[in-house]
Amino acid sequence: MKVLKKQNKTALVTGATSGIGLELAKLFAQDGYDLVIVSRKQDALDKTKEKLEKWGGNITTISKDLFMPESAFELYEEVTSKGITVTILVNAAGQGYYGEFINTDIRRELSIINLNVCSLVTLTKLFANDMVKNKDGKILNLSSVASKTPGPFQSVYHASKAFVQSFTEAIREEVKDKGIVVTALLPGMTNTDFFNKAGMQEAKSVKEGEMADPAEVAKDGYKALMAGDDKVVSGFKNKMRVVMSNILSDSMLAGNMYNRQKPESHTEADKSTKEKTEMTTMAHKKQGLNKIVNKKSQPVLKAIVHKKDELNKAMYRKAKPVLKSIMHKKDEVGKVMRKKAKPVLKGIVHKKEELSKTVHNKAKPAMKTVAQKKALLHKIMRKKHKPAMKTMAHRKSSPVLVKH
Repeated sequence: MKVLKKQNKTALVTGATSGIGLELAKLFAQDGYDLVIVSRKQDALDKTKEKLEKWGGNITTISKDLFMPESAFELYEEVTSKGITVTILVNAAGQGYYGEFINTDIRRELSIINLNVCSLVTLTKLFANDMVKNKDGKILNLSSVASKTPGPFQSVYHASKAFVQSFTEAIREEVKDKGIVVTALLPGMTNTDFFNKAGMQEAKSVKEGEMADPAEVAKDGYKALMAGDDKVVSGFKNKMRVVMSNILSDSMLAGNMYNRQKPESHTEADKSTKEKTEMTTMAHKKQGLNKIVNKKSQPVLKAIVHKKDELNKAMYRKAKPVLKSIMHKKDEVGKVMRKKAKPVLKGIVHKKEELSKTVHNKAKPAMKTVAQKKALLHKIMRKKHKPAMKTMAHRKSSPVLVKH
């Protein structure tokens, strides 16, 4: 595959060995960029490098654990020490942690805050300064639609993405006149290893929800970055969720998210309790409603019946002269029709008689001719058959001789 090489263009992608990060790395490689790919595991980086090298760019792998506070600084120092100028920074590394906050491990949550927030802020700060000096650069931060709603059972993750979204929009405003583009990509549920790493297999949203293709999500983010957009929400349903998040209160959003993300065990228990409560409530409401309806509907029904009777009487009074007028007109029409039809009928009878006479007069000589011809034909036939008839009579009177 022939790739148009972009001179001195290098994209650094964190979280590049899987999910949306990997798909973004592919897009940059296809577009001719050199790449610096970052992840925790070197073996995963080596496999990813093999996939990306077919597009012809230079691929540099750096293994760093961005859960650790100092790793982002170490990554920047290693990149600059190699003489690499990063023109595009993609902060795609991120992780969630599933469970009720009072029951989860605080140390793991702090490490997730360090990955999702602290390392992202550090890398953005360091590379953005270089970009401003060069008056050229782009930054793509992987936010989420989770940034728009409180997230029960993922409280730390949702809060970290809310930070990323707010942070990205703020620094975009600061550097927009310095030749730097800063864009936020907001995906929803995507078919990656995120949910396994977060321990979300039992969440209702994971079991029942539809997941987006990470390649399609990456395309949305790539296009938005190249177009210089401030943000892009990937997927129509996610766009609708963001719209609703701007309308509903935070407490309503939290309640809705609680129902979507709670474990199936909670769902069944809550469902059973909720159904019983709803049935009892509905029965009470139905009884109360019936009483109210009966009480309020009685005078209404009486009034309807009374108005119906009055309407029938009024209709009859108004219709009576109309019906009389119609009957009168019908009689008049009948008389007129009979009066006009009488001479026509007489004319038809007269013409019929005249026609019969004419036909009879014209047919009479023809009938005479036919009778004459018929009589003449009988005479000729008798004349021709007379000798034959005599012979037959003679044979009949002669005795028959019988030989013994």
